Formats: sequence, structure tokens, C-alpha cells
Amino acid sequence: MALLKYYEELNQALGYPAQRKADLTDWIHFFVEGFLVNVEKLANEVLVLASVDQNIKIDFTQEDITILDYITSFGSVSSSEVVEMLNINERTAQRRIKRLVENKVLKRKGEARNIRYELI
Repeated sequence: MALLKYYEELNQALGYPAQRKADLTDWIHFFVEGFLVNVEKLANEVLVLASVDQNIKIDFTQEDITILDYITSFGSVSSSEVVEMLNINERTAQRRIKRLVENKVLKRKGEARNIRYELI
């Protein structure tokens, strides 16, 4: 909304000199809000990754971080929850989880249909 108002303000000004005098308040508000959202997202990712053993040498994907964030919030995750949160098929979810288990980030708990994964 603020970005639209900013562009409307610029378009109303005729020529470069008038555009330089355009009110940038709405654009600055839009920019700062967007910046804040991204900083908060990054801060959350740092907190999630800080909860993982620092001796683990693995390049986490955005999907890995989403899984770890969920586990940090709720204590554990199932493969069906990974399917839902990442909007992927069951086999892909199992591969993502397997990679985290093999790299000693997650451990498996439970049997058969009650399998859940937790941080090590």
C-alpha cells in the first residue's frame, strides 16, 4: 500500500525536478517495514541454527531451516508435517529428514506410524 502511494506521488510530479520534491515518507515506511520483516526472519534463522550442534558441518537449505524451526517451536516433527509445511510429496519429505538424521542433526523417536524426529 505504501509503495503504491509512493509511485502515485512520483507519477503526479511532472519532470525530474518535481519528482525530487516528492514526499518519500510512504516509500521510506514501506522500505523500513520490509527491512524489519527480513531482519526478524534472519534473526529467527540464526536462533534456530544456534540450537544445532556447532560441530556439525552441513550446509542447511531453507527447507532444513523450516524443519528445524518447527522442531524448535513444537519439540518434534513427523514426515507428514514436513509434507504439509513444505508442500512437498512424502518421498521428498523422507529424503529431507533422512539427510538431517544422517548428519546427526535429528534423531528418530517412535515406531511404525508414530515416528517423530527431534533435535539431537
